[in-house]
Amino acid sequence: MIWHPVANLIEKGRHPHTILFALRLVTKKHEWKILPIILRAHLHPDEAVVELASERLTQGVPEYRHGSYAMPEPTEEEYQCAQLVFAESRSQLDEQYESSISTILKNLVR
Repeated sequence: MIWHPVANLIEKGRHPHTILFALRLVTKKHEWKILPIILRAHLHPDEAVVELASERLTQGVPEYRHGSYAMPEPTEEEYQCAQLVFAESRSQLDEQYESSISTILKNLVR
């Protein structure tokens, strides 16, 4: 379901340095494509990976970059993927991130 081979490095990478490199690459892509990847990285057992995922979340989600900037409308597939991964990872997110992403997704109810 997740769109990019870089996501496989994050999900299946054995070494934290590989996952950290993949996270650095992934935030150069469209917000709705990277959101599930960054959320899933919050489930990784290595603290450095989770820390970088949080950092990338603030860089990759426009609400954190530009205050009131609204994310562009996702495709149905992007929305479903974001919903699924958010449900899996929400308990691992900082309360502020969890609340913000929950609000973003609720505002897009299909």
